[in-house]
Amino acid sequence: MTHEKWEELTGRLKDTFTIIREGRDNLDPVGTCDYIEFQAPLGHLRLEFIRKPVKIGEHGVGSRRIGSDVQMEVEYSDEDTIQTLKAYKKEGAAGWAELSNIDALLK
Repeated sequence: MTHEKWEELTGRLKDTFTIIREGRDNLDPVGTCDYIEFQAPLGHLRLEFIRKPVKIGEHGVGSRRIGSDVQMEVEYSDEDTIQTLKAYKKEGAAGWAELSNIDALLK
């Protein structure tokens, strides 16, 4: 899924269903999550479009002295990103259950 297709999808959802909530969250440590919650015939649904940079590698930083800490530094790509789409259905007060067949939902 690309950003343009996400914008097209959210536009169709806004035209078709009642929108409950939408917005953007920042992910820790990097990345963003755009989401939209809407009321559909299946119930209260949530779609998330997650964008994160590709992880290039990681390495430990620290000294060789006894008792010193080692911290892991993660390197991320400046150009390449991973984009994923996830769908959830509200399951009462317990929270959200992930839907596995997103293609059927999008048609």
